[in-house]
Amino acid sequence: MSINLFNSFLRFGGLTPSTDISEYTSPTSATASSQKTISDVEFVIGDTQSYSGAVTQLNLDLDRLATAETIANVSDLVGLTVTGVKMSMGRHNNANGNIIIGFSTRSSFCGSGTIDTTMGTKACSTITASGWGTYTFDDTSYTIPECSMLIAKTTNNQSGTYIKFKYDEQSDYTGSAFSANGKGGTSNDSIPNDATCNVTCTTNYTRSLICSLLYDQVQSASNAVDDDTATYWESNSEGTPSITVDMGSIDSVADIAIFLKSDTTTSVLGIEISEDDSSYTEMTEVNVSALTDGAWNFIALSAGINARYLKIKSKDGSDSVLAINEIKVREV
Repeated sequence: MSINLFNSFLRFGGLTPSTDISEYTSPTSATASSQKTISDVEFVIGDTQSYSGAVTQLNLDLDRLATAETIANVSDLVGLTVTGVKMSMGRHNNANGNIIIGFSTRSSFCGSGTIDTTMGTKACSTITASGWGTYTFDDTSYTIPECSMLIAKTTNNQSGTYIKFKYDEQSDYTGSAFSANGKGGTSNDSIPNDATCNVTCTTNYTRSLICSLLYDQVQSASNAVDDDTATYWESNSEGTPSITVDMGSIDSVADIAIFLKSDTTTSVLGIEISEDDSSYTEMTEVNVSALTDGAWNFIALSAGINARYLKIKSKDGSDSVLAINEIKVREV
């Protein structure tokens, strides 16, 4: 495939497709032969790592954090299925017992601090005592509901047995996203030592724990019809990868526009149409080498033929990958 900044178009049967993308519309839905899943994608919470503190328990309010739009990379977390938690931490003094990471569903920020779903447990003795280490807790999965907290706590909260956590501090959001109990007294410790979970701040700042929520990202077929070229659908490597789009009703179709992704390994595409999603007619065959990655490719199908469904599939006859950012159709 070629890679450049220019759109391309292909003529078939003497027809020239329109290259005005504003004349094309997105189908209403899409299904695919497969959808690639990328495991352990990181949703990073906090990245400055300029502060640290030692505590016996730290409560990160995910619902409150999700509303703090100035925190980098944080949007609505509700509904995200977390498969693991990665956290920067270190052992303070002679920490013993275990460190437990988990989630708590509570009707308010304070709650009791009880972990409802444990993501993992590690012995404090395995946590580095000098500097920082990154540790993954992934024994189970957890789908974040509204009003949820991520909790890190030790099983031994005696003085001097604290675990150190890294966090960053933002300056444009009023309110705190977390509270901490049992402050350890390190020289640069400015985590609020507030056992009553008082989260009202007198200055405009928030602090967020340095951690990552791990999740499985599915490159779903719906990404190819969401009118966003930043998202994409990608198949698994398989014999005949394909994607079928539904235009919602039978209309007269002339051209198709495909925003192709460079991860495509298929060599030849077949483009088919159908009125009933059962009987398909091939309209054209396209060599992928004639298409342009990362740009709109305009393909003429007919002067106007009735169809509701349009299928793009590999004709290689061997395992390959098909990846498409966006599909649009021009009706006449």
